[in-house]
Amino acid sequence: MVKPPPIPGSIGRKIPPPVPSTIPQKVRPRIAGIVQKFTVKALASSLNIGELTETVEYLKIEMRGETFTRPQFGSLIYHNGKREAIVISDLHGNVARMDSILKEYGAKLSAGEVDLVFLGDLLHPETAGNAADMTSSIALLNTVVKLKHLYKDQVHLLLGNHDLVYSQEKFLTDTIENVFGAHTPNLASYFIEKGYSDQDFVGGMGIGKKGVAQALVFIDALCSLLKDRGYDRSAVKSIAQRYQEFFDNSPLAMILKRKEGDIYLAHSGIVDGGVTREQLIQARSDKRLMQGMLWNKHSKNPKKPAEKVRDTFYVEDVDATMAKLGVSDIIVGHEADPDARSWKWQPYRRKFYVVHTNLAGSFGWVSIKSGKIDFYEELFVSPQVAAQY
Repeated sequence: MVKPPPIPGSIGRKIPPPVPSTIPQKVRPRIAGIVQKFTVKALASSLNIGELTETVEYLKIEMRGETFTRPQFGSLIYHNGKREAIVISDLHGNVARMDSILKEYGAKLSAGEVDLVFLGDLLHPETAGNAADMTSSIALLNTVVKLKHLYKDQVHLLLGNHDLVYSQEKFLTDTIENVFGAHTPNLASYFIEKGYSDQDFVGGMGIGKKGVAQALVFIDALCSLLKDRGYDRSAVKSIAQRYQEFFDNSPLAMILKRKEGDIYLAHSGIVDGGVTREQLIQARSDKRLMQGMLWNKHSKNPKKPAEKVRDTFYVEDVDATMAKLGVSDIIVGHEADPDARSWKWQPYRRKFYVVHTNLAGSFGWVSIKSGKIDFYEELFVSPQVAAQY
């Protein structure tokens, strides 16, 4: 059998190291040396179409609850807490920080000693200078797919609101038509001229940052790269569909079991009135619930008003979530500290932690080991690591 050609994932952009933080956190001791394959460049460039397809099929099996190493029911996956879980959130295409995580834990991942749990938002850079450059996002996606292929029951992506290739098939079809045709650079105008309405962009394809329609830019960049690799229209469509299936079959939430009290992990994860485990299992069949799971943000208001603000949760909703799920701690991503002080913050006086790995000048991750939650901060990213791309 001829091995399928690699999917494009090379990086060509330097990412500066973050500014050292003064916030006291535990500093993780370094593993001596680094396994060469545990870099974004090595992992992303080695992924091939066959591995992407196999990974998607395995995710479908996981969602049906047919694996025994890591029980899953629908959109909820369970972690037995026996292995150390490393929790990372909202990388948004930050290759340098992913490389730092891989340098820290690549050897342990290979040895079966740790699990990697991503709280969503792999895609779409957040800084104004590179908000429209999707090269790093494609590479990061390829890296996580490759890791999932290699370590099926140790690597888990909990879906985020930015984790999307397309929301409707017509976006893919018309993107391919544009890429293989005149390739109009003004993507928003192109889709409007094709007859798309504002409603078509709700819930996904309208997402963006820094004034960039990132969902449209990402699918255009992905299809363009595949075309440049020599794939025809049919192959480009098939490969893009496999990527979307990777997201479509990724879980939305995780319950990590421990005797001190279970831990609930998700991207946003908090909805009006809380959520039960049964609702989490069926979340993908409930559009409103799934929207809240991916998009909701906290309110500073001390009490929920009679008419709550859309896409907002309150401290009462956090308490209800803990009670309905029977958990003692919650760890989510999605929101950066509004005061930009730290990658980890607590909006309420609860065991409710919000982490954001991509915050400028502050970088960390969560370790859950033997029932204990620890927050580790990278005080310095080596210039050699940052300069690889």
